[in-house]
Amino acid sequence: MVRAECTYHVVWATYRRQPCVDAAAERIIFQSIRERALKLGSRVMAVNGMPDHIHVVAQIPPTIALSEWIRQVKGVSSRDLNRANGLTSQKFAWQSGYGVFTVGLRGLPDVVRYVENQKSHHGAQTIIAAVEDIGDD
Repeated sequence: MVRAECTYHVVWATYRRQPCVDAAAERIIFQSIRERALKLGSRVMAVNGMPDHIHVVAQIPPTIALSEWIRQVKGVSSRDLNRANGLTSQKFAWQSGYGVFTVGLRGLPDVVRYVENQKSHHGAQTIIAAVEDIGDD
């Protein structure tokens, strides 16, 4: 039997970096991500973000392509938010791109803490630029 733990820190932004993810939208997006991840046999260890982007730390089995996992969780989260009555005044969408970083077991607690404290890091300007700048498309 082969045991593999593939842990990633994934970051993606709203379409045109529009700051449209408020607390109500976060609840729907984060729940959708967690539910889809579970269906894909993965485990979300942290999810959080800002009005224009989100971060997810997840263990994803090697049996699913990382790009497919990201496509599915992004897709279901935007679909679910668009179906929520009255939460968005216009159609919600994510940018097509994303940033992804592998996470080692030793660094995992620090990465999870960083994601869980996104709002504090942005407020105090203690962000890690390399994982925040995913480019614009």
